[in-house]
Amino acid sequence: MKEKTKIYTSENCLYCKQVKDILTENDYKFKEIDAKHDSMEWQKVIATVGLASTPVLLYKNVYLVPGRDFQDENHLVSILNGFTQIHVTPSIELILERLKTIAFQFGSNFAGFYTDMQAIKTKLNIENQGFNAKVKEDEHESTD
Repeated sequence: MKEKTKIYTSENCLYCKQVKDILTENDYKFKEIDAKHDSMEWQKVIATVGLASTPVLLYKNVYLVPGRDFQDENHLVSILNGFTQIHVTPSIELILERLKTIAFQFGSNFAGFYTDMQAIKTKLNIENQGFNAKVKEDEHESTD
């Protein structure tokens, strides 16, 4: 039997259901904790991982957060199947969780920044094309 996992969920979270389903299909036992109904424990999770999204899994004292640690439920199962326990002190564990979250947020923000820069570039190119057309029109009128 595989080690029991905690999964923090929210009532209307469809992705939570998908993750629970695949855990069940792969014989992972889990204890479901509703974030809304067990708010004290959920607040501790948020304080540790720095993110307030569900589902969050606690597997062998390591938090796994979608987007940050796994891309989809199949990726999660592959992580769990190949999981190697690392023994660290609780303070180091907290630091590692925060570093993972910072790296995730940095990547997400950078992707947003890149998208914004591309939109600005596109807008400048469109405005520049209009400006160039106006200059050519003015040049043509002044030579007549």
